[in-house]
Amino acid sequence: MSLCKVVDIDPQKCTNCRQCISVCPVKYCFLTTGKAMQVIDDLCIGCGRCFNACPHDAINIVDDFKEFLDALNTGSKFCLIVSPSIITSFPGLDKKLVRWLKESWVLSGIFNEGLGAEFAVVKYLQFIQKTGLIPVISQQCPTVVEYIKIYLPELIDNLAPVQSPAIILAKFIRKVMKFKGKIAYLGPCISKRREFRDPDNDGVIQFNLTYGNLRKYMDEHKVNLDDFKESAFDWIPADRGAVFCKPGGYKNIIHRNFHHLRITNHE
Repeated sequence: MSLCKVVDIDPQKCTNCRQCISVCPVKYCFLTTGKAMQVIDDLCIGCGRCFNACPHDAINIVDDFKEFLDALNTGSKFCLIVSPSIITSFPGLDKKLVRWLKESWVLSGIFNEGLGAEFAVVKYLQFIQKTGLIPVISQQCPTVVEYIKIYLPELIDNLAPVQSPAIILAKFIRKVMKFKGKIAYLGPCISKRREFRDPDNDGVIQFNLTYGNLRKYMDEHKVNLDDFKESAFDWIPADRGAVFCKPGGYKNIIHRNFHHLRITNHE
């Protein structure tokens, strides 16, 4: 096992107050020796709680934003998959953000990850109907998947062999739309960086961009989204998949056609 880094601790700012440990759901991923805390990457599930809890601004999110900008500036051909959580992360400004992205970055398309959720639900139902395996744990969240792999391996057999909506949509873009360039993902999740580097996902997505680092970039460039008109995602609307990342999101898609199935959400 060798998991890439998703959070980093600045030893110059860390005071060893251990607030990060108090909110960490697994506890084992921190080294407490020395003057500053250290993260053991292979035991960290990438939930990001430590980042939100640190009172000294000592914990930084590690994503691929800089590498993405470098590749963009070299003229690499890109398309972007965006998490439906853009609605809640940029309330009232999500469509203006889409317009700014289209006007500011040279992109071949901007797609709503919710489309991948619609495809994923079909695959889940086909798998359940074929195998009869119950319960099935979805793989939409890489933090949950890593938690199971590291700390609850007895549940691995219950992980559905269906990739996340982001990976499914990226494969569709490459296979059906014949896109040969690079694909980046924009959302709130730091652990997506690990998912995209997992060899089982075939390297179809190259960059994970977080909303946090996007906001920093926009602040540095004095971007005011109110100055932009609204724009929709490319291709077809995501229907109920547009809100799949909310609690019960998958349930809304499944119950459209299968009212009798029981879906449990755990946060």
